Amino acid sequence: MAALWSAGLAWPAGVVRAACAVLPDGGDSLAMLAGLPEATADDTDVEPLLEAALAEVGLAYHPPGSATVLDHAVTAKARELLAGTITAQALARWAYQVNGLNQIPALEPFGLLHASYGYEPGDPNPLDDDVYAEARALIARADRRP
Repeated sequence: MAALWSAGLAWPAGVVRAACAVLPDGGDSLAMLAGLPEATADDTDVEPLLEAALAEVGLAYHPPGSATVLDHAVTAKARELLAGTITAQALARWAYQVNGLNQIPALEPFGLLHASYGYEPGDPNPLDDDVYAEARALIARADRRP
């Protein structure tokens, strides 16, 4: 959840809920993060607590917008595609918009496919199969990471 928030793909409330789920494993920073009111928590509440809270449960912190965060985010988006919650065109468009000048290797194939799509969002397109293939390959690589 922290990586998704850092990539701009999750609301602060999701981070608060995730902190609550692991509260018994953490310390003061995690307790403070879990204690934020979900309804009103915003990025300025979450950000100063997140690094220390993640350290308390043995997880690495990656700054918002970093290559590592975007790599995890594209893997999460690929899993959403395979789960049927987003379309192939939506994944390709997101990758194209997010990658911009970042040149994140995991995003590049999707961005290139987006550039090849026509201008009829939502219509079946033969490129969808290529996006699905890239998503499956990306997830396979991610699942082999230590």
